[in-house]
Amino acid sequence: MPKLYNKTRIYRGALFVSMICFFSCKEQQTEIKSITDYKLLERKSSITYTTEWAAVKKNDAVYKRRLSNDPDEIKSILGLISLYINEARITGNYDYYNAAAMTGIDQVLGMKPDQFEALTFKATILLSQHQFSSALLVAEEIKNKYPYNAYLYGIITDAELELGNYEAAVESAEKMISLRPDIRSYSRVAYLREIHGDLTGAIEAMKLAVDAGGPGDENTEWSRTQLGKLYEETGDTSNAIITYRIALQNRNMFPPALNGLARLALKEKNFVRALSLFKQSDSIVSDHSSMEGIAAVYEATDQTQSAEYIRQSIFDRMKVYAGNGAVPKPSGQNEDLEMAHACAGIGDYSNALKYALVEYNRRPGNIEVNETVAMVYAKLGEFEKAVPYIENAMRTNSKKGELISLAEQIYSQTGKIKSQTTSKPVANIQ
Repeated sequence: MPKLYNKTRIYRGALFVSMICFFSCKEQQTEIKSITDYKLLERKSSITYTTEWAAVKKNDAVYKRRLSNDPDEIKSILGLISLYINEARITGNYDYYNAAAMTGIDQVLGMKPDQFEALTFKATILLSQHQFSSALLVAEEIKNKYPYNAYLYGIITDAELELGNYEAAVESAEKMISLRPDIRSYSRVAYLREIHGDLTGAIEAMKLAVDAGGPGDENTEWSRTQLGKLYEETGDTSNAIITYRIALQNRNMFPPALNGLARLALKEKNFVRALSLFKQSDSIVSDHSSMEGIAAVYEATDQTQSAEYIRQSIFDRMKVYAGNGAVPKPSGQNEDLEMAHACAGIGDYSNALKYALVEYNRRPGNIEVNETVAMVYAKLGEFEKAVPYIENAMRTNSKKGELISLAEQIYSQTGKIKSQTTSKPVANIQ
């Protein structure tokens, strides 16, 4: 195996936690007492994947049959928790399945407060709800008893990353990959490398992640689409297209791959194809990525009213999922950063700043949060106030195009010069 060198970050939401779908399915439940009170939701036909879906339904039935005979059988409760967490990632129905999983977790922890799998599942769900400090606290407590579990170090890595503790994230990722070099650990190393400006190293690590997975598996094809995005960032359009097409061959109508091809079509000004692909993706899992893409196509084709309608729709839907300041909404979800972007999308920069600063106060070290605050200040014309945030956003030497363009704009308006930062090499992967 080729030697890959150091400092990097992890793919946020990678295989432990998938990216949050903003527009989750919400089911009304009454008198929920156990995880078996939740039903498995039918998948949309386009993402049924017959063999996979049949196995999911069979396992759901088996676990529930066992629990009908013994409601306290921990092994079957854990099986349902795992199944529902996986369904949330595949279908985007996070609110519903997170509630189901947490019900099962509470059942298990009520019987056995130190049960390892239940605690790791709890930390995983807290990550998906953007409760990063709470997730880290739970994971660190588990680590005291189980110091050699690779999955656990993945949770810790993700939490440290989201909190902006990048040195600590690197340490956890290096520990993870030393314990278990697999698709999960390689994908995290790839992201660490990406945000530290090592795109070549990120591509190499993500290739290892893809090779370590099984073709067609959701985790594998998600990693493959991240590899495609890395090719996009380096301007390697041909390899990006090939990579997205392979993902679609292995997993039909896979939204991240559809969005990838749509972005490339938009760059090539093939607006009809771009709009079609974004709409296909949105019809499967309606989230901000595909909807933002649709709005971008409308803007590029001078359909201003249509673009404004889409961005208003994003804002209206996001209001349902945004946290109330520093307090999460009843379902536990924190969405202040996403709400800041939704407000910015409709030109409401005053409220965008309020949401962005709430998130900044929650995790001031995170480079994406700092970039968002800097972006909003720039939109408000307050470039001097944007400077410390853009400096913090660039401290890992990220090569992200939008970040670099924003920095150039802020520096040109203030007459300041970018501070010089250095990045150490990150993890030796043999």
